[in-house]
Amino acid sequence: MGMILVNGAGGFLGSTVVETLCRRGFPVRATDLSGTDLAPARRAEAEVIEADLLDPASLPRLFDGVSQVVNVAGLFNYSLPYEVLHRANVVLTRRMAEAALAGKVSRFIHISSIAVYGKPVTVPMKEDHPLNAANNYERSKKEGEEVIFNFVRKGLPAVVLRPAGIYGPRSCYGQAAFMALLALVRHAGVRRIPVMRGGPKMQHVHVQDVASAVAAVLAAPEEMVQGRAFNVGDDTPLGQGELFGAIMPELDLEELFRYPWSTRLYWPFIRVLLALPESAFGRFNDWLKAKWESVIAGHGLNSNLAPRLDQDFLGYMNADYALDNSALKALGFQLAYPDARSGLAETVRWYQREGWLPHF
Repeated sequence: MGMILVNGAGGFLGSTVVETLCRRGFPVRATDLSGTDLAPARRAEAEVIEADLLDPASLPRLFDGVSQVVNVAGLFNYSLPYEVLHRANVVLTRRMAEAALAGKVSRFIHISSIAVYGKPVTVPMKEDHPLNAANNYERSKKEGEEVIFNFVRKGLPAVVLRPAGIYGPRSCYGQAAFMALLALVRHAGVRRIPVMRGGPKMQHVHVQDVASAVAAVLAAPEEMVQGRAFNVGDDTPLGQGELFGAIMPELDLEELFRYPWSTRLYWPFIRVLLALPESAFGRFNDWLKAKWESVIAGHGLNSNLAPRLDQDFLGYMNADYALDNSALKALGFQLAYPDARSGLAETVRWYQREGWLPHF
């Protein structure tokens, strides 16, 4: 197999993809912006090239000798304006697809997201579920996919992966922000907290399983993957209370009592929060970040994590976001973390070892 180009290699998912492919003996060229953390890629003995993918002059060098591409680069952040997300998740994707088509690569794997589905119509969601993207992040990921499938019609041998919410070592967003929020509560002297019972369930996936899915698609016969999309999720949709229950013991938190989820009672309140101006959530997250500084100082942590709550995330409290992952498994793919509860607890311990979260 020829050289595999992995972009976004300085990020959470990209660095894990690089490590996984190198460990399995694939030749890898890792790229990201200057100033990003490419140390994991260098330790994995990948070839490293710093480059701005939006600069057309940087692409010929990156694609020289490349036979496969893993397009990880993009932005995952619900608080960013659409214009920023569009540039990272759509324009950049188009540049990569153009260069890949011109370079006659044999496989192009595009990392999308289950966010393209929007609110579920049927559960579990299969790959042919309608794409009802609503918020800015969802729209940008859907439009990125549209770019890829347009290039498939032009002859690009592309495959799309749609991961569920990714968690694991090096993540600074998503479940990582909730871990920091719980750590902030414990730092404030609270030991026992109420935990939700029931409520909407969401599917997740460990970062290592996403990287393994990339490897599985790279190794799969063309007729099994060409022009297709694949869901990437674990086997166990969980409610928020179940997720917190996996994290709490690692942070010395205990359950005070359980309160039942009620759509009739809680959803009207959530709708009020969704109607607030974005600036209100910005101020709240600034306040959380300021409080987190005392945790950093008190426990000698680095500043990679911070608690936050993004407004659009609340919109996912309106349904079960569960996936059908059977298409990917038909390729021979096996999950290392079929239940997020074990992976989340392991991830908290990793953060504590690395000084991202405190020990209590």
